[in-house]
Amino acid sequence: EGQALVNTKLDQRSQTPFEAQIKPEEPIIEESQEITSDPMLSEISMLMGRPLSSSDAEKFLYFKEKYKFPEEVIILLVQQCVSKGKTSMRYIETVAINWESQGIKTTELAQKNIKNHEDKWMNFRKVLTYLGMNDKDIPKPQEDLLEKWFYTFEFTTDMILKACDISFSTLGKVELGYINGILRSWHKDGIKTLKDIEDSEKKPRKTKSKKPQSKDFTEREYDYDDLERKLLGWDK
Repeated sequence: EGQALVNTKLDQRSQTPFEAQIKPEEPIIEESQEITSDPMLSEISMLMGRPLSSSDAEKFLYFKEKYKFPEEVIILLVQQCVSKGKTSMRYIETVAINWESQGIKTTELAQKNIKNHEDKWMNFRKVLTYLGMNDKDIPKPQEDLLEKWFYTFEFTTDMILKACDISFSTLGKVELGYINGILRSWHKDGIKTLKDIEDSEKKPRKTKSKKPQSKDFTEREYDYDDLERKLLGWDK
């Protein structure tokens, strides 16, 4: 009887490490089964090209419960992020917060937002390609400049590319700060078309006194943008 008691204790002691290895895995299997059984989470996993972790799944369910996003809206949100090559949960959450702040909670509003976003980046991409820049990982300050040129100054792509050409012909290279100075000057003077540029270039040639004023203004614009560029770390 004493030996049987010892054997029982030994059996329990030998099973403890084995049980310790099995127990943590059991909930993981259950969580995986729960994620794949949810149609929305399963589709998101396919879109992202990887299995969702439990924290990922909780985050998407949080969007649904806290932000009141329909499942279709969440899937559209993920599709937009994936199309930009952004699949990190931090980025997806940032977009979700932005949509929630704009009240984008229906399929129609989500599709409209995506179209506007695609149209905007189509314009951005034309300028970035012209400058030989990659649009995948554009820094936020540069994105803000493009946003200002197109939607605050309301310039066309042709006008922005013209400013790029002037930057290259003047400096021998393209600098966003200098381009910004040119566009800000045009915006201030009400120059909106290529024809307006031609007309404005004819005026200073009639009187010599206007030439130094134009030069001084350009230099002042450039000096300001040079400082702005250095502060943003673009002069590296």
